[in-house]
Amino acid sequence: MFLCRNGWQAAVTSVWLASAIATTPVQAFSLGGWDYAIGAFDNGTGGSIFEVHGIAIQQVNNQMIVALNANMPLTGTGDPVIPISWGDLFFNFSYLNSFNAANGQLWGIRFSPVSDSLVEVGVYRNVTARNVTAFNMGFSNLGEYSVAVGGNHQWGDLPAYDANPSYFDGQETGTWTILNSIATGTRVGDIQMLNASALAGLDFGYFGAKGSETIAFSFERPNDFVGEFIVSLMLECANDGIVIRSEAVPEPMTVLGLGLAAIGLGALQYRQKRQSDRV
Repeated sequence: MFLCRNGWQAAVTSVWLASAIATTPVQAFSLGGWDYAIGAFDNGTGGSIFEVHGIAIQQVNNQMIVALNANMPLTGTGDPVIPISWGDLFFNFSYLNSFNAANGQLWGIRFSPVSDSLVEVGVYRNVTARNVTAFNMGFSNLGEYSVAVGGNHQWGDLPAYDANPSYFDGQETGTWTILNSIATGTRVGDIQMLNASALAGLDFGYFGAKGSETIAFSFERPNDFVGEFIVSLMLECANDGIVIRSEAVPEPMTVLGLGLAAIGLGALQYRQKRQSDRV
């Protein structure tokens, strides 16, 4: 049986996040058309299978592609007694708000077919998140995790625990407060799992991220899936996780179409004004 949990209770003052997030760079690394966030390689507790090395995001036309480098397989630990898998992927476009403040307005993706998510595999909007560490031998809060890893809690673009304004305010103290699985949401699309041949230019090895598993999938970008966002993802036991900041943009033809529509509307209004002036 894999051992996830390390027990300890921490306390930290919950404070507003906006100023801290606003000064954080939008991207940690960009290479070959991919945005990367690389976490620490030695802060996954409970064994090497619980190590998440990095995440990469790419937009190709109107397709969003997500790739993960880790030691956790898509199908989880495979433990017959307490199977532990990936949590769900959360997109927060209200990037000046903490995760908890945006809960209910998140986008979410369930990609692991064996996870404890309450929704089917796919893409969801207006998502609320819930805790599943309680029945995955996991941490009760992120303060416990931080102590277990000796403060080595950098999860890519943002830390998992921070006594200063924190993205995970509300999840750093308390009992079973970590939110890492979709509870509810409106399904808006499917995902397509991808193999290495579909991941042109992806190179986790450039950053020293050499996990045994690279998991990747794509999905069609919904129309209002636009702007800067924060993506967070934890294992179901919260023994490790990853956070990245990136951006989604409308595909070029959509932008061109909006521009032409605005020009056409302006011309119509001009013609109408001239006609009224003549009357």
